[in-house]
Amino acid sequence: MKLPNARKLLSYLFFAAGIGAAVWVIASRRDELTAAVQRMNLIAIAGSFGCGMLAVLALFGSWLAAVTDGGVSLPVRAGLQIYGVGQIGKYLPGSVWPVLTQTQLGRRRGISPLRMASGALLALAVSVDVGLVMGGLFLPFSGHRAVRVFWWVPLVAIPMVLVLIPAVLNRLISVAARVLRRGEVASGYSWAGIGRSAAWAALGNLLFGLHIYLLGIGLGETSVRGFVLAVCAYSLASSVGVIVIFAPAGAGAREAVLVAVLAPVLSVDAALAIALVSRVLLIAVDVLIATSQLRGLNRWKTMPPSYPAAMS
Repeated sequence: MKLPNARKLLSYLFFAAGIGAAVWVIASRRDELTAAVQRMNLIAIAGSFGCGMLAVLALFGSWLAAVTDGGVSLPVRAGLQIYGVGQIGKYLPGSVWPVLTQTQLGRRRGISPLRMASGALLALAVSVDVGLVMGGLFLPFSGHRAVRVFWWVPLVAIPMVLVLIPAVLNRLISVAARVLRRGEVASGYSWAGIGRSAAWAALGNLLFGLHIYLLGIGLGETSVRGFVLAVCAYSLASSVGVIVIFAPAGAGAREAVLVAVLAPVLSVDAALAIALVSRVLLIAVDVLIATSQLRGLNRWKTMPPSYPAAMS
C-alpha cells in the first residue's frame, strides 16, 4: 500500500512544482506586467484570453488524435484530464516533462507506456513541425530581416516532415521498441491520424495568432498584415520554445521570436508587452485547465494493464 501512496505523493509534488514555476514566471515580472496591462484595452485582453483557451483545446485535439491513432482507447474526458494535468510540466526546465507525466497517468488507465509516450511525442513533433511550416510560409510578410534571422526554419522543418511519414515513423518506433525491449508494436500510425493531428495543430496556431493579434489591437495595430504576422510570430515562437529545451516553456526564446517577427508593425516595447501579457494569459489558461481536471483525475482507480508485460 505504501508504494501507490508514495507515487501519488510524488505526483502531487511534481504538479505543485509546475504550478509554482508558472506562478514564479508571473511574480518575477509583475512590475513589467502591470505596466504592459495599463497600456492595453481590457476587452482585448479578455478576448485574447478566450482565444488562448480555444487554442489550447485545439492542441488537445491534436494530442488526442495522435494518441488514439496509435491504438490507444481513450475517452475525450479522460484524455483532457491526462493532457491538462500533464501540460503543467512544461513550466519546468526541459520539454519532456509533459510527455513523461502523461505516460504515467496513461499507465493508471491501463495504457501501454510505449503507446502513450510515442503518441504524446508524435503530437509534440506534429505541433513543432506545423508551427515551423506555418511560420516559414508567412515569414516573408515580415520582411527580409526576419527571413535572414530565421533562414534555418526550412532546414529543420523538412526533415521533421519526412520523419512524420507513417512508413518512416512506424519503422522508427518498432526499432525503438526492440532496443528498449518493449516488445513488438501491434499497430502503427496512419496518414489519416497524423493528418487530423496536424489539422488541429494548424487550427491551434491560427487561434494563438488571433490571441496575439487581439493584444496588438489593444495597442493600435489593426491591419491584416498584423494578423498574418501574429500567426507567423506565434507559430515560430512556440516551436522554438520547444526546441530550446533548457528554457521552461520556452521562456526568453519565445519573446525574442515575437519581437523579431512583429518588428514591421510594432515597436520593440509594444511587442515585448504583448509577449509578456500573452505568456501570463496562457499560463492562466494552463493552470485553469489543469486544476479543473485534477479533481476528476483523483477519482480514478488504477486499471489493470491492457497490454503485454513486455510493453510495460
